[in-house]
Amino acid sequence: MKINPYTYAGINPEVIDDNDLKWHRCKMAACSLFKLTEDKLMARSRYRRIVWPRQMMMAWMRQNTDMTWWEIADKFEGKSEYGRKNHSTAIHASKVVNNVIEVDKKAKQEWEEFNQMLGNEVV
Repeated sequence: MKINPYTYAGINPEVIDDNDLKWHRCKMAACSLFKLTEDKLMARSRYRRIVWPRQMMMAWMRQNTDMTWWEIADKFEGKSEYGRKNHSTAIHASKVVNNVIEVDKKAKQEWEEFNQMLGNEVV
């Protein structure tokens, strides 16, 4: 019997919108790829092994949803002194990902694997 991972995680894909479903898939993929718990991934940590997956998530969400920078930043709620990440954090994350994958082979491989986990072809 095949288990629907969204239902198993307490998410009913029939009652949430496409962006929320993509957000949950994105989180699951980042946790799996980088072997992190959801709590660690969403924590306030600035360790590179935590920051890089979050930056990849923000870049992926911008490329694959119709969400605004503010909406993407809000998905990382409660992580700044003002109660949420600023939209400039999401913009910066996207720029970092694009720049790093141009020069770092390991980062590019992680980005490609992340996209494949989410069902996207990287050109």
